[in-house]
Amino acid sequence: MLRISHVSLAKAALVSASLVLLLVASRQATSAEAATIQVGIGVGTGTITGNVFAPGEFTINTGDSVTWTVKSDEVHTLTFGNGPAGAPPPTWPSTFTAGPPNLGSVDYSGTGFINTAIIPKGTTATVHFTSPGDVEFHCVLHPGMKGKVHVVAPPAAPDSQAALDQKAAATQSQILSQVDALKTQGQAAATSQTRPDGSTLWTVPTQALTQPGPMPGGGEGYLELTRYFPDNLQIKQGDSVIWQAAAPHTVTFLAPGQTTTALEQQYGGQLNVPPAKPSENYDPTQLYHSGVLTLGPPGSPTSYELTFTNAGTFGYLCLLHDDLGMKGTISVSAVSPTATAAPTTTPAGLPKTGGEPAGGGDPGWQLLSVIGLAMVLATLAAAAIVRRTRARTD
Repeated sequence: MLRISHVSLAKAALVSASLVLLLVASRQATSAEAATIQVGIGVGTGTITGNVFAPGEFTINTGDSVTWTVKSDEVHTLTFGNGPAGAPPPTWPSTFTAGPPNLGSVDYSGTGFINTAIIPKGTTATVHFTSPGDVEFHCVLHPGMKGKVHVVAPPAAPDSQAALDQKAAATQSQILSQVDALKTQGQAAATSQTRPDGSTLWTVPTQALTQPGPMPGGGEGYLELTRYFPDNLQIKQGDSVIWQAAAPHTVTFLAPGQTTTALEQQYGGQLNVPPAKPSENYDPTQLYHSGVLTLGPPGSPTSYELTFTNAGTFGYLCLLHDDLGMKGTISVSAVSPTATAAPTTTPAGLPKTGGEPAGGGDPGWQLLSVIGLAMVLATLAAAAIVRRTRARTD
């Protein structure tokens, strides 16, 4: 018969308890490594674009993952580090291999370059952080839109999802509270200037922007209204319009029957459509396209100017943001002919007594004319008296 002592039972109990604690600790560690938090990219719909990460700063544990999701109608990038030398930022290659709307997951140690490329609303990208440290990230399309993640080793406490959601809500609230004031600012930035020939030069901003700055949910960002100010401009024949850009936009007048889809397909994307300006005077039968303003190396064009010599209403759009509603019209009214006074005919050989401008003419000639007229009238009156006297005598 097998006998088990109380000491043996106690030892067995201790061993079992230790195994349970180790299993629990192992499961907790596994759970911590698998933790994934959710962070938003962008705020706003339509032409209201909050260029922010929501939240823009937070703390996670080493081994945690973060899934970023584009929340705004505007496109963005999620980028860590600097891209390939000599390549413009929008064309930096994507580090992720899966296709939209889920780009999949990549590991990141905190150094080097990873990038989503340009991604639209609803697209997700997950980054698994393998090393502790402070890691900055940004959006290539919107300079001033950036954030930071603090990756810490346990037992440091990471932020909870509930806390991150509160920070995201605070950022969204601040961004949207600035919309009305920014509209007023954009309208005030539209100006006009009368030129020596009597025509007018109109300045139309292609956006309104707040200054990039800290967000209540961490990180930095700003509000942009992606619209023309004004988006329905009324001018007259011979006037010119100059569009000024402080962010990537286009001024695009499509040719009759042309569509944005066909134009983009022809050149392999919105960013690839070359500038087109057949003449300084707008011709409604042809394509006029500014190209993407402000995007490129230093010195890239930031404005586009056209003169309108034809009466009519002409629609245009931003090739990058027309789906958000960034469209405008130029209404050109015909110029009425200048009214001219009918010519005044004066008998040859006589001084001019009419048709002179106020204060014009030679005052000496005017005086002689009055004296001469008086003498003629006096002579006629005297002759009439003589005739009447003779008639009575007869």
